[in-house]
Amino acid sequence: MNNVEEKTFFSSVCKAIIGEDKELRRLFSDNNPLYSRQHNGICCLYETTMVYLVFKQLLKDGFPYIVSWEHPYPGNSSLKADMGILNADHSVNSLVEFKIWVSEKGEEVRADVEKYNKCGFSGDKYLCVIEYGGPNMFDNCKYLTDNNPEMDIIGMETFDTRYFDSWRTQQLIENPVNLYFFKMKK
Repeated sequence: MNNVEEKTFFSSVCKAIIGEDKELRRLFSDNNPLYSRQHNGICCLYETTMVYLVFKQLLKDGFPYIVSWEHPYPGNSSLKADMGILNADHSVNSLVEFKIWVSEKGEEVRADVEKYNKCGFSGDKYLCVIEYGGPNMFDNCKYLTDNNPEMDIIGMETFDTRYFDSWRTQQLIENPVNLYFFKMKK
C-alpha cells in the first residue's frame, strides 16, 4: 500500500471500531440495567470480531485492494495473517495483523512482531493495535516503538468507551481506547 492507501486503511479501522463502540453503547443503554456490570462498548469484543468489522468497513469504503480474511503467509501456509491485502491478480501486496494490547509489557504485540520477523515475507507488513485504558496514547506509542524497534507508527487515534471498572469503583466509567497502526521496517 502507498501512503494514501495506508491512511485510507487506518481511516476504515477507526470508523469500524469507533462506530461499533457507539452502537454497542446505545444498545446497552437501551437495555439498562441488565448490562450495568459489564463493559458497555468495544471492550466486550474479541479480536476476530474487530477484524470482521474492519473487513466490512473496507468493503463499504471501496478499498482498492482485495481483502482476504485469515490469509496464509506466502511461503508458510501454516501461518495465517488476520488480513491479506491482495492485488487484482491475487498476489499478496501486504499482510495485516490485529492485536488487542492488554498486558503491561505488551508481550502480545511482541509476539506478532516476532511472527513477522520469522515469516520470510518481503512485502509490507502492518500491525493494528487496540489498547484499552492507556491514559497517554503518545507515551504508550513510544513505549511500543522503543520495545519493538522494527515498527514505525503510521497513525493513531483515541476515543472513550464505557468500561466496567471491576477493580476500583465497581461501576461503568469512561475509559480511553487507543488505536495504533504500525508498519514493519524493511
